Amino acid sequence: MERTAALVIRLVPWSEASYVVELFTRRFGKVEAVAKGARRAKNPFDTAVELLAVSDAVLLRKRSEALDILAEAKLEFRFRPPGGRLENLYAAYYVAEMLQVLTEPEDAQPSLFDAAVAVLELWRRREINPWMVFRWETAALKLLGVQPSLAHCVECGQRVVPKTRVAFAPVHGGVVCDRCRGGKRPLLVLSAPTWKAWMALAQEPLAAVTSTGPVRVGSSGELRAVLNQYLAHLRGKPWRMHPLLPR
Repeated sequence: MERTAALVIRLVPWSEASYVVELFTRRFGKVEAVAKGARRAKNPFDTAVELLAVSDAVLLRKRSEALDILAEAKLEFRFRPPGGRLENLYAAYYVAEMLQVLTEPEDAQPSLFDAAVAVLELWRRREINPWMVFRWETAALKLLGVQPSLAHCVECGQRVVPKTRVAFAPVHGGVVCDRCRGGKRPLLVLSAPTWKAWMALAQEPLAAVTSTGPVRVGSSGELRAVLNQYLAHLRGKPWRMHPLLPR
């Protein structure tokens, strides 16, 4: 038996009484486990086996291809948006979607787990705004090693200092200077203020993931559009929750 903090990121019916639960855990990363009896009205897990629930879980780990068994789960908190706000709920679903898509099974990422739990704890209490989601995305991309290059041209390494606009090549993983931008497709154009806002977010410490205020410069709508395209490139297709995120 192994104990770990766990966040439920997906539920799949396994039988009339049970779920296969996809968990993002602090000790083991992403794992799948059978929660026997969890679909019954009266079950041993109470409300700990539901989407976005955070719990202290006990797993019976399997050393073969068989699924783990969720033996116990003591609820720490479950996500309920303040005032039933849908924007908060959609953003929380997006956290689960990012953890599903961008992490590998059995790859422990304790700092990423802590960041995800911290933002969910905040977002269930505070009305959300676009910059709060940007901070989560920036922290997650940084921790996963897929943060795009924003300060230096991805082609030649020259520092980019835009006067009015900067070119961003999502397929190539970052900004490109005027000399290297030829032939890069697709090529997105960011205003200098929005680029500066993105730079400011990228330079914030990890603890700032729970900050709530906007960056003083830049357009949140413009940054949302560019991040959507970059993340769609990473995934290979559009994200389900992107159209529902605050702008």
